[in-house]
Amino acid sequence: MKLFKNISENNRRFLILVLAFICLLLNIIAFENNFISKRMTTDDCLWIDTKHKDTAHTKLIITQIIKDGVADQAGLKDGDILIAINGVEFTETLLPMDLLNRYSNEYITYTIVRNGQILDAKIWVYKFISYSFLIFWVIGLAFLFVGTIVGYSKPKESTSKLFFFFSCAASIGLILYSGTSPIGAINPSMLSSWQKITVTTINILFIAGMLLIPPLYVHLFSTFPVKYEFKRRKLFIVLAYVIAITPEVVLLIIGGNNSTLMNVFLTAIPVLYFFAGSRFFRKSLKKVTDPVLKKSLSIISKGFMIGGAGIAYYLLYTKINNQPVFLINPLYLIPTILVIAIPISFGYSIMKYRILDTEFLVKKSLVFGIVTIGIILLYLVLVYFMNSYFKEVFKGNNQLLIITFIIIFTFSFDFVNKRAKAFVDKQFFRENYNYRKSLLEFSKDISYISNTEDLISKIRDFLMNTVGIEAFNLRVINQRYIKSLDLSHKEIDVLLKKILTGNQEAILVNAFNVHEIGLTDTEKAQLKEISLIIPIYLKDELLGALTFGMKHSGKAFSEEDIDLLKSFASQSAISLENTRLNVEQINKQKYEDEVNIAKRIQYSLLPDNNIIHTKMDIAGYSEPAREIGGDFYDIIKLSDDRVLVAIADVSDKGIPAALYMSQVQAMLQFASEIFVSPMEILTEINKQIYDQLNRYSFVTILIAIFDVKNNIVKVARAGHTPLIRVRNGKSENIYTKGIGIGLDRQDIFNNNIEEVTMELKEGDVYFMYSDGVSEAMDEKRELFGSENVERIVKDNSNGTPEMLKTNLLSGLSDFRKTASINDDITFVGIKIMKD
Repeated sequence: MKLFKNISENNRRFLILVLAFICLLLNIIAFENNFISKRMTTDDCLWIDTKHKDTAHTKLIITQIIKDGVADQAGLKDGDILIAINGVEFTETLLPMDLLNRYSNEYITYTIVRNGQILDAKIWVYKFISYSFLIFWVIGLAFLFVGTIVGYSKPKESTSKLFFFFSCAASIGLILYSGTSPIGAINPSMLSSWQKITVTTINILFIAGMLLIPPLYVHLFSTFPVKYEFKRRKLFIVLAYVIAITPEVVLLIIGGNNSTLMNVFLTAIPVLYFFAGSRFFRKSLKKVTDPVLKKSLSIISKGFMIGGAGIAYYLLYTKINNQPVFLINPLYLIPTILVIAIPISFGYSIMKYRILDTEFLVKKSLVFGIVTIGIILLYLVLVYFMNSYFKEVFKGNNQLLIITFIIIFTFSFDFVNKRAKAFVDKQFFRENYNYRKSLLEFSKDISYISNTEDLISKIRDFLMNTVGIEAFNLRVINQRYIKSLDLSHKEIDVLLKKILTGNQEAILVNAFNVHEIGLTDTEKAQLKEISLIIPIYLKDELLGALTFGMKHSGKAFSEEDIDLLKSFASQSAISLENTRLNVEQINKQKYEDEVNIAKRIQYSLLPDNNIIHTKMDIAGYSEPAREIGGDFYDIIKLSDDRVLVAIADVSDKGIPAALYMSQVQAMLQFASEIFVSPMEILTEINKQIYDQLNRYSFVTILIAIFDVKNNIVKVARAGHTPLIRVRNGKSENIYTKGIGIGLDRQDIFNNNIEEVTMELKEGDVYFMYSDGVSEAMDEKRELFGSENVERIVKDNSNGTPEMLKTNLLSGLSDFRKTASINDDITFVGIKIMKD
């Protein structure tokens, strides 16, 4: 489908949510009309309109009296003529029903004519609950729920969009198939002009949904699971819509009063289109060769067979029985609920086998869906039994019904919720692990493995024990890395480069997006043993990919699995870079080359000075005293409104300091994905790196997490120089307790660290710096001093951080004169801007 072709993915998602909300709103309106404000009142019999011989007044023949119903109990007989309700005679056809609907759960008087005699009968009338409406309403909501998840997850895929539109149409159109009006029991002649327009608009939307269900069904399954190509396909699809919609439009134009023709149309079109769509699905299913995908599609096929049986039963029963829905025993409509197997089969397959790549949304919503359906079913059962067996006791007392339901719901909710969670955990979450904690524990070893084979072996052992993956490979496809690491250039690597270029997301080989990128059959065969591909990027440069086979359990990769493996890809990028550096150092055996390589690493790890957030203006600077240094600063965007800024100083110098710096920065980046506060991040880094540092080295770090949404900043430091804050022209040093990382064991470190939380205000300036700034020396070896640093920051607080950087560097240069830099100079300035 080419609808919204030029709209971005986020805007597509927004439009999908808007359309889903409109459909949900229409469902709520229909429910409110049929179950609250405009419920029909019933007397357990049918009226047939006729005219009396001697008057123009409308007379109604009573027929199809339900045995033991309220009409039967009131003594009414088939053939009785109803001429008045509570003394009010009828002047038009719609008035009697409108008059009856004014009464609710009470006795009223019917004036009838029987064998020429006028009689009065006291009859108990009550508000009718349409079980057919409830059944189709629940099924429609299930379609809307699953369809929204599918459409939101992959808004650009034609299959996802088709299923979403089909679900939207089903969510409102099925209500009309239930034989119930979405606007409830109302008399149009009693409405104002704007009310008539509103009612007409609602009716048109529901009719549109009903008419679009059959053609969308055919369109969907001519595209899914494999696009069924044939000559003049586009013309066929257009005709499918035209044929489904035109008869209804013609009937409306000519008057639309031919109920027999309408019934034939509403029955024949869905049946014919159902068989046509199912045939497309079966034929395209034969073309699928992947066993996992085929298994998931077979579940969908069974779901449609079961759902089709429910639809067929409802259509046949209502047509053969030829009774209004309010006269049909609800028990006879129960098989219709089989239709819900269609959305359930889709949801189950999506979650179990990751078709359409929507598992992450389904899992989060599954428990809620199960609990919701359970509550609805509980309500249906309660309403049915109260109306069927306790009608005379409660006399339609809605307040008592509501109180009873609330009591049962209160005591059953926790039970249903726990059972739903247990079911989901048992079926889909048996392999849950604390992946992030495992990764952080593992990261201290993987980053500095200098041999590619050792790296692959280390990762393979860990993955087999943690995720249950056996078939794994690390493939380098970057020419520079292939040459440096002396790796072969295989055909599969050429294919991976074709797939991954410009793509930084994980790729499920079984997902449809892989089959839609134009691979040849030969290229697809090369991917036969691969189930998942994770690209490896360092900054924006593609290095290679991690490729994985199936899991031991046979289950598809979950979102937790993919998150873990993407983290491994990030770690592998650092490992590959370090491996490349090590190889070049050995090959060249020259100190200058070794230093240059290490220097490139260091600069590549520094963040870009791009705009992180509109409320934060940031400028950073780092200059080593030698070719490479032990200082670094990092800016990490944790979320749309949370930014981490860190600065660190390794006590060592040269290459050892740079390597420690790289390790600390890698751990900082990974720890920031797991922990939410600066103090927790520092604690975890010390835990991981304490045994890695020699006893003569330590690291000082200052971390600040800016929350621009809630206007707060959290600060913690591990032995680093204090943070300077300038507010309203006044400066202050923010001291927090903390010792350097690597200086002491974990319990002592934890007892000597402190975190403070401060309010952010527009115009605030925050300045982080290493001791190389304050301890810069002139020709007489006198220190620049922290007082001068604070003065320059304060004097430049009204300007931009970039201006502050320029003026500070100028001040340092003037102070040093001809003296060289004696220590690494690193600093970061942050200014809080107006949103």
